[in-house]
Amino acid sequence: MDEKGEDAFDFELSVDESSAPTSPQAHLFIANEICEANIKVSSVAPRFVGEFQKAIDYIGDLDAFKRSFRTHAALARYFGYKISVHSGSDKFSVFPVIGELSRGRFHIKTSGTNWLEAVKVIARKDPGLYRELHRKALLTFDRATKYYHVTTNIKKVPDLSTLRDGQLPELFNNPDARQLIHITYGEIL
Repeated sequence: MDEKGEDAFDFELSVDESSAPTSPQAHLFIANEICEANIKVSSVAPRFVGEFQKAIDYIGDLDAFKRSFRTHAALARYFGYKISVHSGSDKFSVFPVIGELSRGRFHIKTSGTNWLEAVKVIARKDPGLYRELHRKALLTFDRATKYYHVTTNIKKVPDLSTLRDGQLPELFNNPDARQLIHITYGEIL
């Protein structure tokens, strides 16, 4: 790699898609191996305690999250990278904890919020298009759930035929409707 390109990108190591939370010992092992291999990372994304489901607030014991996050943030500081939180969209209950305990050295993935807000604008401005997107989401929901851990109850998503156009943006206040639209973005696009 030429000299000009060496720092032209961020390198993040993500271990958040594992089946169990990342223990402090595992984080330490990973960080030490990165350091020993002389690999410069910008951030590391462990899997935290609790649930970081798409498009809804954190589910879990906030005190347990604080204890765990404090340790992960300390390891990140020690090794010189940011702590990264994936599926950070709408995790309002943990945002203050992340900011405080990371001392401002964090990265939160929130692209889901941007997507949902964009689709909400479509619901407002072009209800016909939104209804088409929503129907596509319902048709592809089962396939999309293979890629995401969510507890969406599709029965709690109102039937579009019962809603007037002006009510469509209100769907984005419904956690199940939010998850429906969030996880099917690939199918919709």
